[in-house]
Amino acid sequence: MTLTPAYRDYNSKKEVLEALNNGKDFIIADFMNKDSGRYCNKQDLISMGLKSVMIRYKKLTQIQSFKLS
Repeated sequence: MTLTPAYRDYNSKKEVLEALNNGKDFIIADFMNKDSGRYCNKQDLISMGLKSVMIRYKKLTQIQSFKLS
């Protein structure tokens, strides 16, 4: 699943990881997913049974995989 930041952009992988671990919101940006456009946080993603996600950041020019454990 691919996500994008909800309320602000992040400039580094470290910033994204901190936001993810601190429960910040992201937007599901996966057009093949029925929940595309929905806001979610790490807890929501874990409850959906996901083990990892791809997150776009730095004005959507960078993408990185993050484990949710």
